[in-house]
Amino acid sequence: MKEPTLNKPDTQICKYKASLSRRDFLKTAGLAAAGVVFPFSCNTGWTKESSAFKFYRDRAMGCWLGAAIADAMGGPVECQHYKRIQKYYGDFRGFLPYRKPPGLIGLNPGYALHETPGSVTDDTFIRLDLARFYLNTNPPYTPGKLADYLLKHAHFENWWGQAVKVLRRIEKGQVRAEHAGLTHIQGGGGGWWQPVAILNASNPKAASKEAGSLCRIWKAPLEQDILSSVVAGQAEAFKKNSTIDSIVETVINDSGPLATKLFERAVSIARKAKTPEELYEQLYAKALVKKCSKEVDGPMPEHVEPVDYAEGFYTSISFAEQQPWALAYFVFGKGDPERTVLTAVKGGRDADSIATNTASWLGAMSGESVWPKKWRDTVCNANLVEMDLRQICEDLLDVGIRNASVRLSSTDDKVSGKSRKPVKVFLLAGQSNMEGQGVVSMDHPRYYNSGRGNLVNTMKDPNKSHLYKHLKNEKGEWVVRDDVKIAFRERFGGLTIGYTGYGGSSHIGPELQFGHVVGDYYDEPVLLIKTAWGGKSLFKDFRPPSSGGIVGQFYKLMLEDIHKALDNMEENFSDLAGREYEIAGFVWMQGWNDMCDPKAIPEYDKNLINLVKDLRKEFKSPNLPVVIGELGNGGPEAKGNMAAFRKAQKKGAEQIDNAAFVITHDFWREPEQSPNVSHGHHWCGNAESYFLIGDALGKGFIKLIEGKNLKSRD
Repeated sequence: MKEPTLNKPDTQICKYKASLSRRDFLKTAGLAAAGVVFPFSCNTGWTKESSAFKFYRDRAMGCWLGAAIADAMGGPVECQHYKRIQKYYGDFRGFLPYRKPPGLIGLNPGYALHETPGSVTDDTFIRLDLARFYLNTNPPYTPGKLADYLLKHAHFENWWGQAVKVLRRIEKGQVRAEHAGLTHIQGGGGGWWQPVAILNASNPKAASKEAGSLCRIWKAPLEQDILSSVVAGQAEAFKKNSTIDSIVETVINDSGPLATKLFERAVSIARKAKTPEELYEQLYAKALVKKCSKEVDGPMPEHVEPVDYAEGFYTSISFAEQQPWALAYFVFGKGDPERTVLTAVKGGRDADSIATNTASWLGAMSGESVWPKKWRDTVCNANLVEMDLRQICEDLLDVGIRNASVRLSSTDDKVSGKSRKPVKVFLLAGQSNMEGQGVVSMDHPRYYNSGRGNLVNTMKDPNKSHLYKHLKNEKGEWVVRDDVKIAFRERFGGLTIGYTGYGGSSHIGPELQFGHVVGDYYDEPVLLIKTAWGGKSLFKDFRPPSSGGIVGQFYKLMLEDIHKALDNMEENFSDLAGREYEIAGFVWMQGWNDMCDPKAIPEYDKNLINLVKDLRKEFKSPNLPVVIGELGNGGPEAKGNMAAFRKAQKKGAEQIDNAAFVITHDFWREPEQSPNVSHGHHWCGNAESYFLIGDALGKGFIKLIEGKNLKSRD
């Protein structure tokens, strides 16, 4: 195929490259031209009788058949308002025939070929041609190779016409394959790319790059970004320890700025919705998209006012709507195939394309057996004239082995039977220093002392960087753990930076490194429930019932927050659904306000004893392990109130069975080495201090339950 000669710089291409540079982890222009292959030796020597291959086959078939099932279910109700679907189709539980009416589209090539329930649409036909490209082409896989193959071998009579037009432009030499998407109409084609995930199973980074490279034939930067993130999530789903949360986190972490906002908005809606009807109402009210920027860091699309009902076409082909909706339905489904796919299909709009990726994530995560046998048999049998769905998938597996591009082994999980163990729950409580005041990256010369002592700069110190390397991944992004969750006020998710009173990602508290320590220690999932408010005393605000007098308002709020987080554990963390939990420990980091009050210091030890007593009673855990962090502000030398208060803290801790008092004063860093030079009550905002406090609290807990002496990171 002849490539066109470009005699002068293409302004669209220049703009495109600038957009890519703003997302430094997005696929580069050179990648598209050179192709992508990521060989790994972990599947070398696989046989089809090995447990690893059988696992791979099961997950791949779940992904592949799931996509076809969702396409066939969504096709007959495509392009409709969800209320129209309710009116004409009722509460259907499986495949529908293609009929007009009540459908809006008549049978035709480029849509569906048969009326038979279970028949697929153009999405599956195009996916089939993409699979054949892999079966008949050797790596590296480039946009040019893909365009050349499709122009010679694809069955365009079954394709969506818009997708063919750009290939004809490439054929005529009007545009290069890797640049064609810049000027092509956006939208459509989101459900074609499962072969990329199957061939890069358990390797989201490679899957993302390969999808982002090949889709440049049709896609401009934003939709490349969205699509590559969707495929990254599918590859993540192949991991043995994958969960709904880990897949969602992979999709979002792989996304650029605008895609992140779109995905997060949809996921937030899904997590709050109690019923499909509520989910539809909120998606239609808040997440419809008519027009959207093509740039990865463009503005959010303008709000589209929904109509209450539409009798005619009511849809959008924009990825900015489709793929976030797909992720929302995946989250809402909580792993149940009917709740997941039927909810997506009945939501209307571009129902088949949306549901296809929803089902692909679930199938890759759960395997073929997640789909009812009747569904699998129906979709395979209904399309046998045109394709053997199972055989195509089997052939793709051979390519995955041939290319050694699959990252699967029998040791993906820390331990077998992991899902049967209860979640380890830790209660973290206190005032502002438990809230977290450690500055992450702010470096204003006046307000943050040019960033001295912030987390980013501390991590650059060659003498300390090894202590912090686990906080970022190979792309330089903050790690979000999928095995350690955290709930703080209205926020919940995987453990990472930012779970402080400031919101966003500007600060850290002791929870960050504490969570890493206990998360590494336990094979079970860990949930941190943090409750903290600045400027609160144990003498008054946290006053426990056993101390007499008025029970502190924030003692009551602390219990409310804890119970709310426990009650909503399954809702907030869908991968923990059905799991029991165990309150594993209580961590108390508090004291500044009591230290400042001469009346509070003399009774602090008794109030501390009563606090632990009442909490153990509340949670029916008489021997609950307790870790108490010293008020170490100012360093080892303490005088006056500070010396008296530390003595009271230690005295109280020593009278509590199964409790540890953790010294923190060694983690004090001088103001001139810190971001907030005048905030001694907040450890001067020094991130190293908060990191080391969390490290010591975590290791203090393990020492308490094991009786072992673990060396601090300091």
